[in-house]
Amino acid sequence: ETSMGARALRALLRKPARERDRVLERQERTACFAESAPLRTELSERLHRFPDLERTLGLLGSGRAAPRDLGVVRDALRRLPALRLTLEARTGSAIVAWREALPDLSTLGALLESALMDELPLTAAQGGIIRPGFDPELDQLRSEAGDGRDQVLALESRERARTGIGNLKVGYNRVFGYYIEITRSQLQRAPDDYIRKQTLAGAERYVTPELKRMEERIEAASVESRRSEAAHFHRLRERCLATIGALHDAARVVAELDLYRALGETAARERWTRPTITEDRRLLLRQARHPMVERALDGGAFVPNDCALDGDAEQIWLITGPNMGGKSTFLRQVGLAVYLAQVGSYVPAAAATIGLADRIFTRVGASDQIARGASTFFVEMEETATILR
Repeated sequence: ETSMGARALRALLRKPARERDRVLERQERTACFAESAPLRTELSERLHRFPDLERTLGLLGSGRAAPRDLGVVRDALRRLPALRLTLEARTGSAIVAWREALPDLSTLGALLESALMDELPLTAAQGGIIRPGFDPELDQLRSEAGDGRDQVLALESRERARTGIGNLKVGYNRVFGYYIEITRSQLQRAPDDYIRKQTLAGAERYVTPELKRMEERIEAASVESRRSEAAHFHRLRERCLATIGALHDAARVVAELDLYRALGETAARERWTRPTITEDRRLLLRQARHPMVERALDGGAFVPNDCALDGDAEQIWLITGPNMGGKSTFLRQVGLAVYLAQVGSYVPAAAATIGLADRIFTRVGASDQIARGASTFFVEMEETATILR
């Protein structure tokens, strides 16, 4: 359900455990979800579209966090209380461990909630970061800067009355700032205190001392407003940075919950079983299946197989048979069962007893596509037929 869970899954698949206690600890976490459909459903809803807090903390730690990144932190903290409620309603050692590892970040969450706007800009220089009501002084500066439109309209009305020019208008552009525009037919009525600023094809643009003062006030308020917002942003970022350890703990718990929820969901959906892990050299699989080949075939078309090996009486099996007979599928499904077990997952079999391994070797065809039922020989014959045609 989350990017953090996806990264945790990739990390887990890269590091199967070789210690029995570690494997059993992971199994226990998977079992929490494999054995409880209501918990899987509720947690899936809690985690759906959960913000990528882990990635944001990387930006925060490197000093590159932007306003929207603080918004991600706020949105993530907003959803933690509901997650905690889900954990508090359940029992079990793994659930208790997650609940205790989930830090209380309500103070930081409340601060970010009260300080940050709902929609945030890309950069701090753009303004629009701090919510109205958070800082009265900032609200006053914004009011002064935002009153520019009202001040323009008021000045325009006064100047029209003073000059008698009905189509006089006060405008603004980024290059010249504020100006008073009079059409050429009315130029003779321009007052003496008007200072020419720009000549257009059908009009002249002027400024007055009052207009200059108004522009300076608006600009000063706008600059000071953006400066104040940037200062608030930096303080909020430092506040988040001060609690980055606790934020990392929260991100780790969310990632693990999503990871083991996914393993439990797969186990329940695909009818996998919890393997017995031993420290001897037994490898007993009853009705084992290859998970991907099974999914590629029609329902019930895959024929499960048993495997019974031990370190004393039966160390080696020799698998023979015709091309496309399923030899590679059998070899790989045994290897996958061992691998999945030591990851901490359930395995695709009716029952399994697996002795810990420190490595897995398997015969892999050079160009087979086993999930669609095509061996290396079959693929090579297809390629040969294509060339001949």
